[in-house]
Amino acid sequence: GECEKKRSDFVAKSLKSSEEVQNEDVFLCENVQTGMRSGGFDRGRYIPGKQIAGYHFHQRLWKDMIRGLNTKYGDDEKAICG
Repeated sequence: GECEKKRSDFVAKSLKSSEEVQNEDVFLCENVQTGMRSGGFDRGRYIPGKQIAGYHFHQRLWKDMIRGLNTKYGDDEKAICG
């Protein structure tokens, strides 16, 4: 029915977004590896001033995952099927 269509559309959009992020990650990782070989900075999880968006994304993802763990499946169903 209508809910199944919304769910299917949600999954398709999520997969498309995931693929875009993966492609961006490949580009970033290749450039980070080049930079790491240069010896121009100390190693860490993020490059200050360069990977602010990645840091922000991971902070939001962590908060969403924690919230998701505290949410019953029925609430998620409402969020998708309205």
